[in-house]
Amino acid sequence: MSRRAQGTTPADLVSAARAAGVSDSRVLAAIAAVPRADFVPPDLAALAYQDSPLPIPHDQVTTQPSLVAQMVAALALTSSDRVLEIGTGFGWQTALLARLAAEVWSVERWDDLARTARANLERHGVANATVLVGDGTRGLPEQAPYDAILVAAAFPEVPEPLAAQLRDGGRLVQPIGPGGVDEVTLFGKRGDTLRRSGFVTGAQFVRLYGEHGFVLFAPELVEIVREADLCLLNLECCISARGEPTPGRVFHFRAPPWATQALVHLGVDCVTLANNHALDFGEDALLDTLAHLDAAGIKVVGAGTDAERARSPVMIDGLTVVAFTDHPREYAAGPNRAGVAFGMPDSLPQAEPLLVTPHWGPNMTTEPGRSIRRAAQELLDGGATLVAGHSAHVFHGIAPRVLYDLGDFLDDYRVDPKLRNDLGLLFLVDLAGDRLEAVPLKLEFTHTRLATGEDAAWIERRFAEACAAFGTEVTVEDGRLLARWR
Repeated sequence: MSRRAQGTTPADLVSAARAAGVSDSRVLAAIAAVPRADFVPPDLAALAYQDSPLPIPHDQVTTQPSLVAQMVAALALTSSDRVLEIGTGFGWQTALLARLAAEVWSVERWDDLARTARANLERHGVANATVLVGDGTRGLPEQAPYDAILVAAAFPEVPEPLAAQLRDGGRLVQPIGPGGVDEVTLFGKRGDTLRRSGFVTGAQFVRLYGEHGFVLFAPELVEIVREADLCLLNLECCISARGEPTPGRVFHFRAPPWATQALVHLGVDCVTLANNHALDFGEDALLDTLAHLDAAGIKVVGAGTDAERARSPVMIDGLTVVAFTDHPREYAAGPNRAGVAFGMPDSLPQAEPLLVTPHWGPNMTTEPGRSIRRAAQELLDGGATLVAGHSAHVFHGIAPRVLYDLGDFLDDYRVDPKLRNDLGLLFLVDLAGDRLEAVPLKLEFTHTRLATGEDAAWIERRFAEACAAFGTEVTVEDGRLLARWR
């Protein structure tokens, strides 16, 4: 086995850094002084002194130690420098920067990673580093300017806010590329101009997501959504920096507070939280979600601070919306308990038009079961103008006034190679008439764009077959799938 695979002490990481060309004595001393084993997941501590990246939550990884050493050394830090770090991870790189500079401000996208990093840094007495949760592509303007900026994720160019927050004469290191095949590059700022100063090394990094980095939604998709008079979606997670995973659940879904910015950017007017993930991190996280959405001007249906509010319909621009979920029972709101609207309502409001959006049925199915079809008919008989369901992660066919399952819109879920839950549809419904347009979508990992080529052709075939089972004809016009919804 190689020495890289046999590393057992910080000295092995120092040797790996030297082998990668790092000679800065201060950087090497910092690596020797900060035990990486205390800055990785506990079950991976035995691997901490191998010169390898290690997995952490949210499909992220810690950067390979010798690569960290190269990036930090390229910044040529002095003891008086103020540093901005984008991407904290578990805080080992942050701790190295803190030993070399006067102040470190670190921005982490994920709140649970930020909490872990803070705890790790505090345990080691690091008092000159501050970890905040936010969109790293925006930087941290309130603390600018910075003498040095280190970006630990890849994007084809330096985000403009980061360049603006670097002082004249400052240095910035960032992986430049699409993510996966990148060039770590050193930049220097002279006056108002950021110039490439040198190539550091080739590497593979995760993508830099945010307002000024890679985006969740392709611009052409955002344009289509914004053309609609109203956008409603099922938000199958909480938005919070608090809470602990609910015991007994297989998956726990949560988005950081800045996620509301992505919803606003998309043009979302209302979300339903009546689903099986709204309480994945407890009541406090749900309450945070309600507060964040309210602050963003986004209406919520299907969840609330108590059962009455969770059951209350929402009216938007003349449309009345009702939402509920058929699972799980333990997430149901109570008289004095925040939660979701569980189970079909006893009655529906007398309103026209009335949209009912249920979260129903099992995952990964290609058609609605008998119980779902019966429930849909009951809702129509009760006065619903349109029923639009979700839960399967796969779009279903449509029947008169029923969209049985909308499928997925944005996801980081596993892909079933047969059911193709990475292919979806954006449904555009003319409530004043009977026209429905379905826009084919390609769901990449945390990025949704318009589907093309074979993907679009597969969606067309699948949707036409699924709709034919309900006697609904589908035609194609300018890449969109057309049908009558009533």
